[in-house]
Amino acid sequence: MSLYVPSVRNGRPRRRGRRGLTLLEVIVAMAVFLVALAALGQLIQFGSDRAVETQYQALALQKCQSKMAELMCGSEPLGSQTDSSFANDDTGEWRWSVQADEDQIAKLWHVKVTVYRQLGEGKVEVTLSQYVLDPSSRVGPAQVPSTTTTTDGTTTGN
Repeated sequence: MSLYVPSVRNGRPRRRGRRGLTLLEVIVAMAVFLVALAALGQLIQFGSDRAVETQYQALALQKCQSKMAELMCGSEPLGSQTDSSFANDDTGEWRWSVQADEDQIAKLWHVKVTVYRQLGEGKVEVTLSQYVLDPSSRVGPAQVPSTTTTTDGTTTGN
């Protein structure tokens, strides 16, 4: 008894399969990868710069609100001041200026506080504008009569 074995070729030439990549394909793939890597590095740098700028914007807004609060409570005099440094800024990089104009209504001021800091190629600047009642026209706690309590429990005013 003989066994029938079909022909492997079936009359068609057998192709040799590729076993790897050519040198040209490897060089092109590396070039594409390096260009993508360079673009990704630029995006990371850009995002980092924007994050730092946003952080400086938030800090400038806090400093601006703080300076406005000082003007409103009277610890800073109302009046225009330019290019002043903050007392608690050791680096001296943060500067502020105030433009204060008295309004048509008596004892009401239009105050505009600007805080800024120079960066390498630019500047971070925040401006806050508000109407402020003159702090000298308000009744403060020093003008309220004080009261004292005697040992027998009665209260008297001075």
